[in-house]
Parts: sequence; C-alpha cells; structure tokens
Amino acid sequence: MENNDNLSRLEGAVEKLLNTVAATTQENQALKARLADKDREIAGLGQQLRTLQGERSQIENRVNGLLDSIEKWEEANESAESAEGPGPATVEKTLF
Repeated sequence: MENNDNLSRLEGAVEKLLNTVAATTQENQALKARLADKDREIAGLGQQLRTLQGERSQIENRVNGLLDSIEKWEEANESAESAEGPGPATVEKTLF
C-alpha cells in the first residue's frame, strides 16, 4: 500500500513537471516571437533614423548655402553702397 502511495505521489510530481515544461516551452516560443517582432521594429526604426539623418544633412547643406548667398549679397550690397557714397541714415544695411 505504501508503494502505491509513493507511486501516486511520483506520478503527480512527474505530471506537474511535464505541465511546467510545457508552459515554459510555450512562454519561450511566445518570447522568441516577441523578440523577432522587436528586432524587426528596431531595424525599421534604424532605417528611419538613417533616412531622417540624411534629410537633416541635406537641409543643413541647403540652409548653409542660403546663408552663404545672403552673406555674399550683403557684402556686394555694402560694397555698392560704399562706392555710391553715404545713403540715408534710416536704411538698414544688413538683412539680419
């Protein structure tokens, strides 16, 4: 009778362990799928970041080009005004 009780307890423990292994396996698969989703999301965000950095660089270059053009225009305007002589005192000489 005692052997029967021990065998029943052993069966219960084995069943509990098998259930734990099955649950852990399912959780592991779910976590792997979630990790794969996050990896794809990270890759997409990395690509988006590179695209935005490229656009930012292009905008920065264009703005610098515009500022250079304005500075050249101001220099040319100052040169032309100094060649013409003094102008009205209320005229602003620079754009900014």
